[in-house]
Amino acid sequence: MYKQSEVRPDPVQETAVAFLCDLFPESRNRLLILHIGMGTGRLAEEMVNKGFYLIDVVEPSNNAVTDATRCCLYDKVYKCCFSAACVAIPDGMYDIVVWMQEILGQRIPLEGLSELIRLCKPGGIVVMAVEETHPYTGGYTARLQSAMMDLE
Repeated sequence: MYKQSEVRPDPVQETAVAFLCDLFPESRNRLLILHIGMGTGRLAEEMVNKGFYLIDVVEPSNNAVTDATRCCLYDKVYKCCFSAACVAIPDGMYDIVVWMQEILGQRIPLEGLSELIRLCKPGGIVVMAVEETHPYTGGYTARLQSAMMDLE
């Protein structure tokens, strides 16, 4: 078991990883994953513990990028804020794109949803965990759901 910290994953992180484990009971080690915003790194740690090994990250914080490089959880580290203008990643590169909102209410701009989709391979999935009770959510969840329906 990979051990970076003694901190348990947040319940939202545990739910996201359990969801991915259910979707991919086998061959997890072959899936290429993009993690948007590493936060504490616990999500990636939990994914590695469950057999997901090919994980890249988009992270704007200098300190977090240093941590990401040091902890060896990520293959590639893209140091930038998530936006179409910043992320120089080819179309359809990832099997899974994962984004968690629980850290300080960080949000993907609604216009960034199409960018998340662009990064996925055909048939790939985008996992967005938004905690509805988060104090920073403030109506974002409803706007997010509406934008997602528009994309369908």
